[in-house]
Amino acid sequence: MDMAWVDAGAAELAVLGSAIVYGSAGGLNLTPDEFSRPMHARLYSELLRLHRSGVPTTDKAAWTQAFKSAGVDVLYRLDMVEHASSAPCKYAEQVRAASQANRLIDAMRAVAVRLSECPLVDLPEEMERLQHIREALGA
Repeated sequence: MDMAWVDAGAAELAVLGSAIVYGSAGGLNLTPDEFSRPMHARLYSELLRLHRSGVPTTDKAAWTQAFKSAGVDVLYRLDMVEHASSAPCKYAEQVRAASQANRLIDAMRAVAVRLSECPLVDLPEEMERLQHIREALGA
């Protein structure tokens, strides 16, 4: 995806921080591809992997490994914990809504590109042609 038009960075931080502090990664029904920032998507993917394997994401060794696997500096955790929420579902909805908006924007961009590549009708010439047809029909 190109650069997202709808940036849900703060909501993503809240979701990730909540996953670390409260262990909520598995209950949010989000997928990594719904995150607008690739680093957040990679980290969420790792946290989901931990959750699915039965390892609590609140475990320091576990989330430290998740950060390493995702290529994220562990110090970034401080920012996430600061944004952690005891109501992560609200932020998960914001992430999901931003993802949907970004997919719509990407689809609109694709349509705009296709339209820009189409030969455009010469409107004045077309209007003149239609006028000749109208006159020929006596309308």
